[in-house]
Amino acid sequence: MQDADSILSLLASGAPEDIREGAQRAGDEKLTEAIPALVEHLKSTNVGVQDAVDNALRQIGGGKVVHAVLPLLRSDNAPSRNLAMDILRALVAESPEPVQLALQDDDPDVRIFAADILGSAGTSLVVADLCEALLHDPEVNVRYQAAVSLGTLGFPSSITCLTRALNDEEWVQFSVIEALTKMRATSSINGLLQVMDSSSDLVASTVVDALGEMGDMKAVPLLLRRLDSAPTPLANKIVKAIISILGERNLSLLGTKDCTRLRGYMVTALEDEDTSIQDAAIRGFAILGGKEAAA
Repeated sequence: MQDADSILSLLASGAPEDIREGAQRAGDEKLTEAIPALVEHLKSTNVGVQDAVDNALRQIGGGKVVHAVLPLLRSDNAPSRNLAMDILRALVAESPEPVQLALQDDDPDVRIFAADILGSAGTSLVVADLCEALLHDPEVNVRYQAAVSLGTLGFPSSITCLTRALNDEEWVQFSVIEALTKMRATSSINGLLQVMDSSSDLVASTVVDALGEMGDMKAVPLLLRRLDSAPTPLANKIVKAIISILGERNLSLLGTKDCTRLRGYMVTALEDEDTSIQDAAIRGFAILGGKEAAA
């Protein structure tokens, strides 16, 4: 008790060197009684004090620190708010519940920060809350961040809600497509293709890139069917995706009719400004051969 009192006295001091010593000792002792004073010192403009307090709060850890640090998400002081974010990301796996509750906050900025932090939770227990935010939060940036965090977590249980969110506005669509790509969520292929019909050219292009990166052969027949209705830039991307998915081993196994159609589109793709599309078309000709390849 005497040692705890001396630590608290140091933290109550106005001298930065005393506060640093108090923070170091509080962290070493995992002194939970010091949490309020430590959190208050996160607002310090002294970098040495901030570092010592940051380390101490991480050492103490647990739900009490998470609860105490969360209010700093409302701070107008960017450095202390950013420190709070970093601490919460480090500790959210130990105590995710307070951050999950913050997804219901009236302040949209707090909800954005909470969605960001939950991406570091490392547990599927937060998926339902992030999916709820993704599908129903009125603030577009909360929905965007929820999709980013679900992609970072990578749990298959989030694929259904991510696929549903493909119909959201464009800003969210990009984060959802990136999340599904990270997860190699091949069960979302039909959803990704369907959104191409009603989306902008940029979103459609992103979808094609995603399908090429996922590399699932089930997408190839669907992509082949899209070639005739796609504008030239998108058709060129589809050519690249098909060649990427099939590769040397399977591209030559396409039926004669599909090979003939694909060769025609590969000729056009050779003129694309994107050198990666040109390279893909050249690889395709090397595999398929034919008079177009010689030309």
